[in-house]
Amino acid sequence: MDKEILENIKKYYIKRKKMQEEYNEIISLVNELKDNEYVKKYIELQNKIKDYKYFVIKDDEQIFRTAINEYIRKNNIINNIYIYLGTYSFNYESDIYHGSNDYKLKRNDRRADYNLYTPLEKDIYIDQFQVPIKDVRSFEKENKIIYHIKPLLLQEEYIKDIFEYGEEMALKRIVNKYGISGK
Repeated sequence: MDKEILENIKKYYIKRKKMQEEYNEIISLVNELKDNEYVKKYIELQNKIKDYKYFVIKDDEQIFRTAINEYIRKNNIINNIYIYLGTYSFNYESDIYHGSNDYKLKRNDRRADYNLYTPLEKDIYIDQFQVPIKDVRSFEKENKIIYHIKPLLLQEEYIKDIFEYGEEMALKRIVNKYGISGK
């Protein structure tokens, strides 16, 4: 056999032998540590941390938003206060990738087909609903309507005020600040 090949085999053998010794030392240390109470507690806590990983948020604002979302999903009470989200006209054309997108119009545009609303205390994206233009006047007379450009911020402000002042006062603050139409 070539001397160079023998030398390489010897180097490889020494390297593998050293790795095996290191592995045996690690296994021995692991066996010693697994009976240590501090190590057991450490492993138990590490596993608990994994359980909380997706639920823990460090920012107070994010914690508040998460709490709002939980409240909104579980809340079935509708207090007849709605946020106006816009006036739209149907778009009967659709494109292959995006589907049909209705046209947003000015509030008093005669081409409008419907107004879009969402309850103040419900999920702004999921609980939107359309009111046909012919029914808008009666809908807005029977309910309280808030016209606001940023409904999520309005909702956050309202719920923060509920925490701080109570529901009745929170509603008064929103009405005084943004105005309200209807009942």
